[in-house]
Amino acid sequence: MPTKEALRAEIRNLRAEIDEMRRARDEQEAAEARREWASSTHGYDDDSSMSGIDDSNGLDDEDDDNDDQNSADEHESQLKDIEKALGDLADEAGKEIAERPLVAVLAAFVLGIVAGRLLSR
Repeated sequence: MPTKEALRAEIRNLRAEIDEMRRARDEQEAAEARREWASSTHGYDDDSSMSGIDDSNGLDDEDDDNDDQNSADEHESQLKDIEKALGDLADEAGKEIAERPLVAVLAAFVLGIVAGRLLSR
């Protein structure tokens, strides 16, 4: 009959083996996903036509840098558009309040009552 120590050692070995199998499976699935992504977005048919693809990280470093810069430029452009739209809305709201101050005060009062009732529940 095996001792407790021998059983524990066997369990540790089995856990290590399972972890290694899981890592290998995850790496294989990631490589398959990269190939599928490359073929669906870039029209590649097989591994031989994917010379620009690096299995370690998915893309060449130059492509990553260009993509990061394009993405940053795009986000900056979107933020500027949002800033302009919010500024326009604030200007319009200011004009509406100046034209109809009584309506603005009553609307704020009603909004306060609604918010108070919702928060009191």
